Amino acid sequence: MDRYLVGLLIMAATFAILSGLLFRLRTERPWIKYLPPTLATGGAIYLIVAARRSAGGFEDLIRGLWAVLLLAGALGGILTALLLDRREHRRDRES
Repeated sequence: MDRYLVGLLIMAATFAILSGLLFRLRTERPWIKYLPPTLATGGAIYLIVAARRSAGGFEDLIRGLWAVLLLAGALGGILTALLLDRREHRRDRES
């Protein structure tokens, strides 16, 4: 169980770092930093639906575990993107 929690934290940190790097690119599309968490959420939903429709066995269990990992990553990425947006908004108001 400890290894799984470490995996959840690593997945959340990976998506947080990815969102932070996309934020630093400062492209003309500010929504780009929300793309990895959105794709992870979509992948998790797909895996949950696929696990529910599975015939049984370990395959549905693995899909459920991957879905939880992706949701943890999406949560880390979306929180990072929101915090960075809030920080940037505060800087714009101050200057």
